[in-house]
Amino acid sequence: MKMCVVGVAARAAAAAAGAASRRPAALVAPAAVASPPRPAPPRHPHTRARRRVEADAGLLTACELLELLTERGADPAAAAAHTRPALDSEAAVFEALRARGVKPMAPAALEAFCAAVAKFGLSRRELLQVADLRPAQPVELHLLLADVEGRLTDAQVARLLALVATHFG
Repeated sequence: MKMCVVGVAARAAAAAAGAASRRPAALVAPAAVASPPRPAPPRHPHTRARRRVEADAGLLTACELLELLTERGADPAAAAAHTRPALDSEAAVFEALRARGVKPMAPAALEAFCAAVAKFGLSRRELLQVADLRPAQPVELHLLLADVEGRLTDAQVARLLALVATHFG
């Protein structure tokens, strides 16, 4: 086994000084040896669902998350239809969403909302917050969007709130 250069130099210096090395040979660091390549990590059982979420850049509305968790078996009412039980964390998130009042929404309805509000120039984050929190008053919209006064007129704010009410009513 090759010795580390630092270990050899330290031993030589100690021998030159006339002192015996206090460090056992087993503690001297071996020279750097190329380690074998790591094996691929085991596949997660939900890789296909994970890829679908990653394809959407990881940003999901609460409705989309509820749908994804239902597909993965987190809904106790539909648990018999699934081949595997939901993870504890999935079930906990599902219950938290239900307690918050999140209801399933058809993907087409969410896409229609996104198309309807596209003219307001909302960022993806702002769009998700509006879809999740569903503001009903202008003050709520001012809390969600950055610089509302500079970006939207009062008429546009009223129109945006009307679209939220129409699509999420």
